[in-house]
Amino acid sequence: MTLNFSLQKLHYRFLFGLLLLGIAGAEVWLGVVWWLAKSYGASLDPQEIERAVRLEPTNARHPHRLGRLAQVDFLHGNMEEAVRHYRRAVELNPHSSYWMHLAGAYEQTLDLKAAGQAYEKSKVNYPASPRVAWAYGNFQLRTGDEEGGFAEIRRAVEISPQLARLAVATCWRSVPDADRLLKEALPPRVYAYRAAIGYLISQNEVDPARKVWSGLLGLEEPLLLPHSFSLIGTLIRKGRISDAERVWRQALRKSGREPDTDSGNSLVWNGGFEGEPANGGFGWRRPLTAGALTAVDPGNSRQGRRAMKVTFDGTKNVNFQHLAQYVPVNPSTRYRFTAYLRTEGISTDRGVGFRIYDHANPRALDLAAEELRESHPWTRQALEFQTGSETRLIVIALRRAPSEKLDNKIRGTAWVDDVTLTPAAGVVAP
Repeated sequence: MTLNFSLQKLHYRFLFGLLLLGIAGAEVWLGVVWWLAKSYGASLDPQEIERAVRLEPTNARHPHRLGRLAQVDFLHGNMEEAVRHYRRAVELNPHSSYWMHLAGAYEQTLDLKAAGQAYEKSKVNYPASPRVAWAYGNFQLRTGDEEGGFAEIRRAVEISPQLARLAVATCWRSVPDADRLLKEALPPRVYAYRAAIGYLISQNEVDPARKVWSGLLGLEEPLLLPHSFSLIGTLIRKGRISDAERVWRQALRKSGREPDTDSGNSLVWNGGFEGEPANGGFGWRRPLTAGALTAVDPGNSRQGRRAMKVTFDGTKNVNFQHLAQYVPVNPSTRYRFTAYLRTEGISTDRGVGFRIYDHANPRALDLAAEELRESHPWTRQALEFQTGSETRLIVIALRRAPSEKLDNKIRGTAWVDDVTLTPAAGVVAP
């Protein structure tokens, strides 16, 4: 009895061992098949990938890869074969992104209806994909469906704002119409409209850029003053000073910048430096320059709370014109300029003083006030001049010309405050 029970136990153990060996063998075999299929599938040889297909007939990646190879092989590729492989891939995985490649292959075979249907499948599978919306929108534009193309491209930009400039370029090449660009192709957002302005300026399309600017002003989103600088700069370069000044005024209102109420009838914006320098447009510009540091000083103003301070560190023979403002003026008109300077320890034979010149033609107008060297209390600088018959924009700049002496590296500090430019009595006829 005991012997029979022991044999029975041995029999069960033997069967269980065989079962474990079978399972282990199957796992090893499946692992070998998987490894071989992966190796074959990664090849650039279609015959190798066909082996992967035979090893894993339900894996959609392998027919998809065959389709890609057939599609991009410009010497020996067969687009009908690419379509066949892609169709097999989407049959095996109907919820994949392979529909996109199938759509492209259909388009290359000029089966536009099937291509559109494949793009629609992609859209159903990936409704939040900017890549799908972008590709579908471009396909629609290529096939003449402007309305549908604009709608898809707009959706792509809404999902992925970094596509905004490329979207503007794509739509503009297809339909160069600023109204349709704003109404159909771009979301009503500041980032999108700014991208449109930037692109249109790069294409020398200034009037369409102004139209987009007008649309931007109507948005409820806040606007920063620097958002206007590229358009203002372009208008200035085009000689359209009145348009540039109009954009500046609009930008000031839209950005909520306080008007320069203390300036009286002065044309200089923020002449007392009570507000932050704009560093563009028709505000004070103070680009970085080696050897000199420009900063607002809240503790050394002539009047009010602040002044502008320029510190020369003694390391450079600075050619300084890095505190400046563009000011629109009328031709053949007399103006009176005043400003106050204070200096402390300004070294070298070339000091600091204001320069005023015609932006477009310095030969028509170029004046300089007296240079201040060493140390001086607040000192008034004044110039009275008449603009030329073509002068519409002047530059007011704090100036330090480079020295020709051996000891020419300037050191010291200058403060600026209360800069004004007002029309003088009487206007001279052109």
